[in-house]
Amino acid sequence: MNIKDYEKNGFEIYKAFAKAVKYILEQAIQSDNSLPRIQSVQCRAKETRSLQSRLVEAGNLDTQTLEIDRRDLAGVRVIFYTNNDVYDFLNSHLIRKNFDIEEDSTKIYYATQEKKDVRYRAIHYTVRLREERTRLPEYMRFAGLRCEIQIQTILNHAWSETSHDIIYKDKLCDGYGKKAKEVITRRFKWIMDQYLIPAGFEMQKAQEEQ
Repeated sequence: MNIKDYEKNGFEIYKAFAKAVKYILEQAIQSDNSLPRIQSVQCRAKETRSLQSRLVEAGNLDTQTLEIDRRDLAGVRVIFYTNNDVYDFLNSHLIRKNFDIEEDSTKIYYATQEKKDVRYRAIHYTVRLREERTRLPEYMRFAGLRCEIQIQTILNHAWSETSHDIIYKDKLCDGYGKKAKEVITRRFKWIMDQYLIPAGFEMQKAQEEQ
C-alpha cells in the first residue's frame, strides 16, 4: 500500500480498525472490577496529511509497503488518572490477554540519563487481533493490521496533545523562526518539570493515603 492507496481506501479501514480495538479494550476493562477507573479511551486513524509529512521526514514518501513501514496507522490511547492506575493496568496484562503484541515494538517513554530532554511519558504497544477473533465475520477484514496502543495519565495526555498541536501540527506559522520555536519548546518542558510532574506525584500520594 502506498500513500494514495491509504488516502483512497486505507484510512477508512484503519479508522474502523482503531474503533474495533477501542471497543475490545473498553469491554475488557469494564468486565474486570479489579482494574482502576479509566479517564477515557480515544482512537483515531492517521490522517493522510500527517502521514505524508512523516514519510517526507523519513525520506520514504514513495514507499509501497506503508502497512509494514508504519505501526501507527491505527492508534488507541488509554488514559488513566494517576501513575498508580497505569501501573495497576499494566500489571493486569489485559492487553496481552486480548491481543498479539509485537514485543520488539513496545516502547516506554521516560527521561533517562542519556535522554534528559525527553518529557513525553507513555507506554506504547503495537498489537494485532488474535487469530480466533479475526475468524469472526465482523473482524475478518482487520486480519494482519497493526494498531498502536498508548497508555498515559491524564496530565501527560494533556501535555503531549497541547505541545504536539502547537509545535508539530503547523500551528506555528511560516513567520516563526527557529529561535521562536525553541522558546516555545523550552516553555513546554518547563511546564512539565515545574507543574505536571510534581502534580502527578501529589495525586499519586493522595490516592495512596485514601
